[in-house]
Amino acid sequence: MKKIISFIVGLILLMGIVIAQPVPTPVTFKVSVNGYSVNYGDTEVTNTRTGEKITSKEVNSLEIIKGIGYFDLQEFKFGYQIANPFFNYAGDKLDARICDVHPSCTFSFYITTRDPIKNTFKIAIEDKTILIDKYRDRIQCWDGSVVYDDSYLCPVQPQPKPGPEPVVPPEEEISDLWKGLIALAIIILAAFGWGKGFAALANYYFNKAKELEKQGKKAEAKKYYDRASKMLKTVLKKAAEGKYK
Repeated sequence: MKKIISFIVGLILLMGIVIAQPVPTPVTFKVSVNGYSVNYGDTEVTNTRTGEKITSKEVNSLEIIKGIGYFDLQEFKFGYQIANPFFNYAGDKLDARICDVHPSCTFSFYITTRDPIKNTFKIAIEDKTILIDKYRDRIQCWDGSVVYDDSYLCPVQPQPKPGPEPVVPPEEEISDLWKGLIALAIIILAAFGWGKGFAALANYYFNKAKELEKQGKKAEAKKYYDRASKMLKTVLKKAAEGKYK
């Protein structure tokens, strides 16, 4: 209940934000190897103008999970500068490392805009010599076999004779009220020009959770609901602190 109350308070604070508030500038990375979304825990981004580096150790959202990671440019404590044609400035140059299986995992880009769509960078690596299993989610099935990425790839488990439906542990359930609050937060956030990038990511996690829930995979669905709510609460907190304008 405390979690729900704090989330509602965050929503109220967000609705009270005016246009003069700081504007967040999300940058999103999407990476796949041989068609598979991979995980990578040592993501880092360096502003070459200031020399400041941020990593997934300080900014958790930078960690590549299921092929996606993101951060807000305002995480740079020494600031950043976007392109300025008047002064013939191309924008700060950032060096990024979002995986370590191929040279293209490391690349550079310039901050030319605050548009979250244009600040989305997709790296699709095709190299059959790469052994990527260690970068994917390893799942042990009921029969001891191992699959990657999704448990639906496991062999079908023989079903016991019908009996009373098992009780799902409370920690694996997400209440309808909590789902409604997450959906409401996404709608409100998307109404602000600066919030569209965050809203799109949260909506992706939210829809993935609903899809898994329909398949009866409540524990896996909860992980995606939790990631969506965690991201939204972080944005709400920073907005309430006046960090976006």
